Amino acid sequence: DGEVIMERIKDVEQALILQTKVTNETYKNKVRQLSLNMKNQKNQALRENIISGDISGQRLINMSKEELAPESLKAEIKTLQAENDKMALAANPNAGRAATDQFRCGKCK
Repeated sequence: DGEVIMERIKDVEQALILQTKVTNETYKNKVRQLSLNMKNQKNQALRENIISGDISGQRLINMSKEELAPESLKAEIKTLQAENDKMALAANPNAGRAATDQFRCGKCK
C-alpha cells in the first residue's frame, strides 16, 4: 500500500517537472494546489482515484481547480449557478428576445 502511494507520488512529481521544466513559482503553486486538494477531508474520491491509478500523474497536474474540487463543492457550485441563472432571467425577462418588433422573417411577410 505504501509502495503504491510512493509510485503515484513519483508519477505526479515526474509529470510536474516535465511540464514546468524547473522548480519555479508555477511548480510551487501547483504543488500547493494539489496538496491542499488531496488533504481535504471531503475529497476522498480524488485520493482514491489517484491511488488506484484512475487518475494519472499527467492527468492530475492538468486538472482545473473545478475538476480537483470535492463532489460536495461541485454540487454546491452547480446549485449556485442555477440560482444565479434564475435570478438573471427574473431581472431581465426579455433576455433572449429581439430588442425590436420590426424584424420579420421571410416566411412571415
